[in-house]
Amino acid sequence: MSTQLHAALSRIGTRTAFPRGGMIVRQHEVAVSVLYVERGICRVAHLSANGRESLLALRGAGELIGDFGVLAGRPRTAMVTAVTEVVGLVVPAARFERLAEDEPEVGRELMRRLVLRVEEANTKRVDLGTLPTRQRLARLLLELVTTYGDDVGSLLTQEELGHAIGATRESVVRALRGMREDGLVSTARRTIVVLRRDLLAAESAGS
Repeated sequence: MSTQLHAALSRIGTRTAFPRGGMIVRQHEVAVSVLYVERGICRVAHLSANGRESLLALRGAGELIGDFGVLAGRPRTAMVTAVTEVVGLVVPAARFERLAEDEPEVGRELMRRLVLRVEEANTKRVDLGTLPTRQRLARLLLELVTTYGDDVGSLLTQEELGHAIGATRESVVRALRGMREDGLVSTARRTIVVLRRDLLAAESAGS
């Protein structure tokens, strides 16, 4: 996130703390504000009509939550909860929209980030249909450790990892067992530690 955008949001937002496990955004609610995350990790998930919850993404420091709903004038399409304590700037929708209109550089930055998010979603959609489970898991783990550090087990359960890559928990367990046997990771209860990022990167690339 650009320093300029952070400074602009600091002028119009209210610093707010959300406890670990707390609800930040409810699915289907009217988009009345945007959250700029300054510290902590957020979990973005979609709840289907049959009650199945699917992990969409993790968002951390420097990222925006809820900007799409505000700019598109649409209800929330996902729910967001705090994986850790989250501290950020809550910006009312009207002020956020005015900022995007009045400051062209900020508007371009917001548009660029929306485009990158769409590209990210499209890439993941293609991966779901073309890559084997272990390679999809390797890509997700590499993304997580690059952003949040080597221990990713405290962030997501094995079932949530499965939701994120379109696989069953059993498939994730088998893939992790193979990675452990090959020396890529170590696993224990609620712990998945990446031991060899280089090997994980090679696995992610299909090497």
